[in-house]
Amino acid sequence: MMLPTPTPTPTPTPTPTPDPWTITLDSGGAVLIAAGLQAIATLIAVIVAAHIAGGYREQRRLAQQRDRAVLHADALKAIHDYLESPYRVRRRDGSVEARMRITDLISDIQARLRYYETLLRLESTPTIADAYDAATAAVRREAGQAMTDAWKSRPTKSDEEVPLGTRIETPDSDRLVRELRAAMEAGAQD
Repeated sequence: MMLPTPTPTPTPTPTPTPDPWTITLDSGGAVLIAAGLQAIATLIAVIVAAHIAGGYREQRRLAQQRDRAVLHADALKAIHDYLESPYRVRRRDGSVEARMRITDLISDIQARLRYYETLLRLESTPTIADAYDAATAAVRREAGQAMTDAWKSRPTKSDEEVPLGTRIETPDSDRLVRELRAAMEAGAQD
């Protein structure tokens, strides 16, 4: 005879405590979260791109500002080199080589003045270009006359004659160069 097998009594399964870090989603919730994550990633990409573009614009602005400062300084240097030319003529030693070297130098300075007149007209404001034109006209007139006078003077023969002791007067040039510099400084603020 067979004994009846006892049927086991079902043991109640404990209800699991929900884990706060576990999310059970149906397929619609998963799609919603994926779309949200994609939107966040897009937003982050847009923010990063805007930051990079802003940095690039600032870097470009600073480079343009530096280039403008170099242009203005070089243009002013050409003016000052021309203003210095009468002194070079007065200090010549009278040799053919010195005469050729000085005239070549003055020709080069004249070419640089014309170059900066054109470049400032193209790359700068009309105010700065007009101020440069006015300054170079005065410089050519005053320093040019001083060079003509210097060529008529006798050449330097000794070291004691090198210090000239007198300044060549260029009042219009000095005033117009100051006005030019002020215009350039004001343009640098823009």
